[in-house]
Amino acid sequence: MKKQNLFPLAQPCASVGLALLLISGAASAQADTDRIQELEDRIDSLEDQLLDVDERVGTRAVVHAFDALQMDFGGFATQRVNAVKSDAHTRAAFDMGQFELFLKAIIDDDWEFFSILEFKRVASLNESDTKDVQFGSIANKADLELYWFNYRLADSLQFRAGRFIAEHGIINVEHFQPTLLHLDYPMFMRKKPGSGSNNSGSLSFFERFMVGAMAHGQTSVGDDNSLVYNAYIGTDKQNGMDYQSGARAALSWGHSGLTTGLNFGHGNHGAVVNGNSYDFWGVDLLYDKDAILWKNELYASKEDVGTEDRLGWYTQPAVRLADKWIAFYRYDFLDNADLGKGDQTEHVVGINYLPNPLVRLRATATQASFDLPDDDFTSFQLSATISF
Repeated sequence: MKKQNLFPLAQPCASVGLALLLISGAASAQADTDRIQELEDRIDSLEDQLLDVDERVGTRAVVHAFDALQMDFGGFATQRVNAVKSDAHTRAAFDMGQFELFLKAIIDDDWEFFSILEFKRVASLNESDTKDVQFGSIANKADLELYWFNYRLADSLQFRAGRFIAEHGIINVEHFQPTLLHLDYPMFMRKKPGSGSNNSGSLSFFERFMVGAMAHGQTSVGDDNSLVYNAYIGTDKQNGMDYQSGARAALSWGHSGLTTGLNFGHGNHGAVVNGNSYDFWGVDLLYDKDAILWKNELYASKEDVGTEDRLGWYTQPAVRLADKWIAFYRYDFLDNADLGKGDQTEHVVGINYLPNPLVRLRATATQASFDLPDDDFTSFQLSATISF
């Protein structure tokens, strides 16, 4: 008797079920593979982001802006000790400490904002009696040193408004202490009588900072030459009625390391010498190539009334002795006859040590000589500037 298959559909159904199970398993395995690949891709992306943030934190701190494209935050701190030897006494003091915070915001491709908040503790050097030079009382100052908006129409034409640096010469343009071989500015840049550090009793040729407006830009001239220019009008921050206007054009000559500049301006001394107005002009020359760094500036003024025409200039050659050492000398001259000082000269020798690009240590010796009276004194300075 032939056996009958009691479950005629069992084998086909089992085959179909097994096939469905295999298909489902394969689909699940593929889904798992896709999911694992997706997770691996996300991990790779996160690792790239973390590496980018780590590199940025390792060089500069990351600051988030509300809606600006980019925001940078930094600054520097400086401390100086100064010893002054004159005929009567030798005096020493921690005469200057300074801390500045920088904030820069890139609003978009055309608009930019920059500001500096300055905190300063200074004991001004009183040279009125050259036989007994003394440090004045310590003064503390908090100031919004710079603040400006800049609009870029093109690299060759930009506009700036606010409180900005009067871009004359070399050292005033550089301005910031992390770049300076010597903390004392040349004599033609120093403060007017009765204020500021290293008061030499001279009239400055131009205000170092202006509150006003400026047009500036740079463009190529010929194959390799570069032209930088600016023209401005504004006032100093103490007196909004004493206007100064000026302009500068500087040409960098290809890859020679040579830059030459021309400067012009008109100003007013205000209450210092009965509101006297004056015109000034200046030339500057910079050579910066290989081991040599040589800065030169000369300024002259044509005074209207109340004071004599003035002349001031310096030459400052420097040699990069190694990657971290720079030695320099500066000869500085100022005609101070208008304020009863006669001609004044300074000889400065110094050395800078940069253990890393953000730290600058300085040691300098200065001999200051006066015609009226025929006298001199010597100062020795140690200073450190740390940037961040």
